[in-house]
Amino acid sequence: MITDIVKRILKDPPYLFELFMRTKAGGVLISDRKAISFLYNRRFNRKIDFENPLTFNEKILVLSLLDRKPIYTTMVDKYNSKQFIEDRIGSGYTPKNLGTWKATSEIDFESLPDRYALKCNHDSGSVVVCDNRRPTSRELAMLDRHLKSNYFYFSREWPYKNIHPIIFAEEYISSPSISEGGLVDYKVFCFDGKPYMICVISNRSEKAKLSYLSLDWQMIDARQRYDNHDVLPKCPKNKGLMLEIAKKLSEGIPFLRVDFFEDTNEKLFVGELTFLPSSGLIPFQPDSFDYELGKMIDIEKFKN
Repeated sequence: MITDIVKRILKDPPYLFELFMRTKAGGVLISDRKAISFLYNRRFNRKIDFENPLTFNEKILVLSLLDRKPIYTTMVDKYNSKQFIEDRIGSGYTPKNLGTWKATSEIDFESLPDRYALKCNHDSGSVVVCDNRRPTSRELAMLDRHLKSNYFYFSREWPYKNIHPIIFAEEYISSPSISEGGLVDYKVFCFDGKPYMICVISNRSEKAKLSYLSLDWQMIDARQRYDNHDVLPKCPKNKGLMLEIAKKLSEGIPFLRVDFFEDTNEKLFVGELTFLPSSGLIPFQPDSFDYELGKMIDIEKFKN
């Protein structure tokens, strides 16, 4: 791994600055504005316009500097967000919590059911699904390692900066098998309480497919990171409820993505809340879609 990093630096010298910027020291010495400017320029090959942002990605990055309400930290915290969600839309829309710990050494596995999921509350990717088994030592080491990191430094997503890291267990949610199409993620893009489109992701276990859809389930001519679906997943029967929940959770917020999934019985769950999809650093194809989506955000009210 170290050899790969050295090769990357030799081929791309600015990558060394990017690595430093993502450390705790870099987070102290390099301002959020400078870090965002550097990352945006590397990903889009153009400068971000902080004074007159036009694209969706520019605007959500600028908002991350201007709009820093403490409640946003609660909303992206995978454990504490559940209470926020319940307060807004009622109970039953998030998996039940089973326990919290400050390290894997504290976990009392005898107190847990046969099936559950272990997660960190403060970042992305730190998930271990336990289906009639205990986590491996390697999986536990991964969780402990994630506990020591601050996800904010990776791309300066401010809401993550002040989360107090914990490990928590939540109930196991049965999802469709791979032969049945696997778990489908439904991500609703909302602008001040108004759902605008749905991002659908499936086939994550093999080669992920991602499509942007209108609210009436028609494909939008746009791509980001992954290929579009050849055949769209079926429209969920809970789509109307999904949009109503997304509307309530995003009211009063310039932009919020509300993520959903369904279990094998088609029960709807809120997965997470996101202010900066892909950290605001993944281009759309075509680029014109970034500008089109940017029109949905009125950033002037947040400039002062």
